[in-house]
Amino acid sequence: MRPAHRFLLNALLALVASLAAQNSWAVTVVGGCNFTLTSMPGLSYTVVAPAQTQAANLNINCSSVLTLVGSFSYTVSYGAGSSGNVASRSMRHATVPTSVLAYTLRQTSSASSTLLGNGTGGTSVQSGTLNCLAALLGACLSGTTQVNLPSWLHVPARQFVRPGSYSDGITVTVIVN
Repeated sequence: MRPAHRFLLNALLALVASLAAQNSWAVTVVGGCNFTLTSMPGLSYTVVAPAQTQAANLNINCSSVLTLVGSFSYTVSYGAGSSGNVASRSMRHATVPTSVLAYTLRQTSSASSTLLGNGTGGTSVQSGTLNCLAALLGACLSGTTQVNLPSWLHVPARQFVRPGSYSDGITVTVIVN
């Protein structure tokens, strides 16, 4: 072991011993969290086709340069989009905004799974905890600092709508403590 590594290891062990002797633990975080949302590619909708589903993925990665005990709780909520209703979203036609295509955001590919939203109107948020018991130079040595959260777009069948391009924009809010 090189002298610099030995010094760092000894300093870390001394700090851990000091905290253990005081019977208190501190969270020391130098770093932050990164978020990556894979957008949903376009899908082709036909009135006579069965309901359509499309997946997206939100990746939360909280890495630290130096953490003795780190716990990151996260909550992800999904906005209502142009409909203003998280339980009943709609995409609007590109040139005729009165023509709408209903859709929902769900936790799994099943059309009966939990609706994703802001926790109101029968919807739920995605939440959990990332725990890293010891990390050094951005690598978690024990535990995890990353989670992938899937979401699924569901477009019900038999909606008689104007042909053309439909879209909606929702705000995804990620809170990490």
